[in-house]
Amino acid sequence: MLTEWSAVFRTPTSIAKTVLHKFVGYLEAQASELIWKPRCSATIAWEQTQGISTKNKTSKYTGPRATIVAQSQVLDRTATGGWCTEEFGL
Repeated sequence: MLTEWSAVFRTPTSIAKTVLHKFVGYLEAQASELIWKPRCSATIAWEQTQGISTKNKTSKYTGPRATIVAQSQVLDRTATGGWCTEEFGL
């Protein structure tokens, strides 16, 4: 990407590198603030409503192992991209 940027905008590689570095940093910060933190907060709230504690999450799983189910038994979550937005009020 650096070489393409330099060629398209005819800027020195050092300037292109700085601009790209700042741009990627901006994308990372925005993803954290707009996606990761709200999703994390929603997950924490849901876990609290379900009575899931930190201890529950760190203790060894003792429940039944996964079973194979027919495709017709699987909920269709394509409308939410697989994310249960209605559960978390998002």
